Amino acid sequence: MHGLCVRDILRRYKGWYDGNPTMLFPSTRAEIASEVIALIGDVAPLLNRVELLASGDDPSGWQRALHLLDLVIFEGGPQVDRARRRKADLLDKRAQFEPSFVAQNVLKSAAAIERQRSPAKGRPGVR
Repeated sequence: MHGLCVRDILRRYKGWYDGNPTMLFPSTRAEIASEVIALIGDVAPLLNRVELLASGDDPSGWQRALHLLDLVIFEGGPQVDRARRRKADLLDKRAQFEPSFVAQNVLKSAAAIERQRSPAKGRPGVR
């Protein structure tokens, strides 16, 4: 929780520029995702790495897995629904171990939104 407060105070007085000149005029997330996926040839290595990171006990690994899933989602290919469902699961997992009530609610709400955006293929009882 204190991290969120400190970040917002710094943003209030420093502004939006984070000091990295690359971020002065950033590319869109979709453009970055397309470049990364074009470089590796397919989303399969990203999804495999997500599973490896997600299977560990380290929340920082779960967070890195979420970033990788965002690449798959922003690229917009055929694995988007799978990535959204996996992201929702990881957000819920992250929320279970988050001490901040505010952050827990943000994570849980985001998980629910990801599930709404993804059709429930192969999930009985869900429309």
